[in-house]
Amino acid sequence: MLYSEIKLSFKKMTFKKLLNAFRLYASYFFSTLFKGTKRRAFPISISVEPTSVCNLECPQCPTGRDELKRFKGNIDFNLYRKIIDEFSPYLMNLILYFQGEPFLNKDIFQLIDYASNKKKIFTVSSTNGHYLTEENVEKLIHSGLDKLIISLDGSD
Repeated sequence: MLYSEIKLSFKKMTFKKLLNAFRLYASYFFSTLFKGTKRRAFPISISVEPTSVCNLECPQCPTGRDELKRFKGNIDFNLYRKIIDEFSPYLMNLILYFQGEPFLNKDIFQLIDYASNKKKIFTVSSTNGHYLTEENVEKLIHSGLDKLIISLDGSD
């Protein structure tokens, strides 16, 4: 993690989040020490997939090859809000990508804003860059996204 990322994540830190992180790591330590499996804290990081579709057909990707046999579409904003509301008092990090292209979800800027600005969670997303128009970059800046990964997987 870069210094700037650490600085940003501390701006969004609360005592409750810090206490939860301590409890989580202590729980892990004691579980390994005593061979138990008691969870005594909430997750400090979760991943939410904004969409399960992609605009590319990358040969190494099961989404691009259309091999996945699961729901194809965008996350419902009400479901997303419920997830974020439940975890936000404890959550330090939100990963907004998995196998789809997040910027295909028309609500992506609203999703980012809700977690980053309204709930003070460090948000990260990844994109293939196809939708980074001047207008979308402006929206992205205002959305409060903390880290953007631009994936360049190949030249052809």
